[in-house]
This record gives sequence, C-alpha cells and structure tokens, in this order.
Amino acid sequence: MIPVDEPMVLLLDGSTNHGTHYCAVYISLIDSDNISRVFLLAMSPFKNEADLTHGEFMNILSATCHTFWRTLNEIAVLVGDNCSVNQVIARWLMVPLVGCASHKFNLAVNAYLEDYADIVDPVQAIMIKAPDLLQRDNTTMANARVLFEGVVELYPSMVSYLAADAAIVARPVFESAVIKLQEGLSSDLTESENDELARLGFAHSVVVCANEGAVQTCDSARIPLAQRIMEDTKRRRVAPTADLVYRQVMNIMPTSNVVERLFS
Repeated sequence: MIPVDEPMVLLLDGSTNHGTHYCAVYISLIDSDNISRVFLLAMSPFKNEADLTHGEFMNILSATCHTFWRTLNEIAVLVGDNCSVNQVIARWLMVPLVGCASHKFNLAVNAYLEDYADIVDPVQAIMIKAPDLLQRDNTTMANARVLFEGVVELYPSMVSYLAADAAIVARPVFESAVIKLQEGLSSDLTESENDELARLGFAHSVVVCANEGAVQTCDSARIPLAQRIMEDTKRRRVAPTADLVYRQVMNIMPTSNVVERLFS
C-alpha cells in the first residue's frame, strides 16, 4: 500500500531485450526508522514498439498510478537518466527531474578522458569505486554532492557535469534544497528553496538525525579515493542531533541504478 498522505517519488528507466522495449517504475518510501526503501511497482513492455517517445512512458506511468489508486498529479519527483525523454516527462508532469548521479558521473569522466588519455588507469579506478558508492541503497543526494565536490576538487575539468549548478541539472534550486534538508540544515534554506519545496507539496515534520560519530583514522593511502572523500567530509562536519525538516525529502534518491539493475 502506497501512503496516501505523502507525495510520490518515482524512479523510472527503460531497456530493450531481444527487440522488446520495457519500462520499469519504482517508488521510494520512508520506513518507520526514517530509512529510504525502494519497491518495484511495475515492469511493462511498450504497447507500441514503434513509439519510444515520452507518450509510451506516460501511458505506463498512468496505468501504474491507477493500479495503486493514485494519479499522475500525485507524483512529486521523478528520478532517472538526464535524457530528453525523461526531461519531457518531467516538464509534462510539472515536477523536478533528479538526473541520475551515476549518469552525470559517467558523462564527466568520459569528457575528462578525452584530454587526459595518459592517466586512464587512475581515473578508471575512480569510476569503479564512485558508482559503487552512488548505487548503494542508503546513499542520499547529500552523499552524492559530497562525492562530486571532492572529485571536482581533484579534477576541476569535471565541473561542467558535476557542479551543483551544471547545465545538466534540471532543477538546481530543488536539488540544493533537498541536499540541505538531508544534511539537517533546514535553517539555511533560502526563500526560493522554501518556495520550491512548498509548491511541490512537501510538508514539515521533525526528524531526529543520528550523529555520525568520530571516524577512525587510518592509512589514507589504502582507502579508495571515493571513500576517502566521504570520510574527510564527515570529519569536517558536525552532524546535528535534531532539526526541523521536510521528512519526505529523505526518500529522494540521487540515482536510478536500482531500475537499471533490474534489467541487468
């Protein structure tokens, strides 16, 4: 049963197998422990194989919502690749598209390799580890932002894809607001960020944020780069003990890899 009192965060992706096109739809929900969980709602072939436009995806989304006694108007956020079809769907639904973080990272690395073919091996090591962190079920948009900022600090040329306000980011104000709330920084929200959240129907509720605790020191040379970025950031930040936040933003994920894994 999908809670009727919370806006829906849906994850969407498609795949082709033996000439048949499929679409999968997941929903991200918050459990009683304030942990984000994803559930498969539907996987369906396209009725019109000749039409791979947003119309077929919209038909599947509409049928999925109807199955669970919901409507398209109750979709608050869409998570998926930064492709033109998903952008059209998000505009039609008038909701933010949270572009898949792994997709952004792959684009950034591919662009980087064009100019630095002589250091392919070190960058390949990052590509292996970073997507692994991004694909974990407990990775938040705030975690992804920390990782991206750390990579940009080491490889500035990736800023065109990984920056918070990069052109590939469809709704930078919305993503900035979500990241602040996931970090327990609701007091830092700007007026435009508050307006964006309110317009999308996200409501206030109190969430207690557990302190991250001290991170044990160890030989940094033995820690993969992506993990080291995350741990260094934890050392610099003091996690709040409690904050007034929009509870529902905790289930907005940075990547749609869970959908891609279904097709793997």
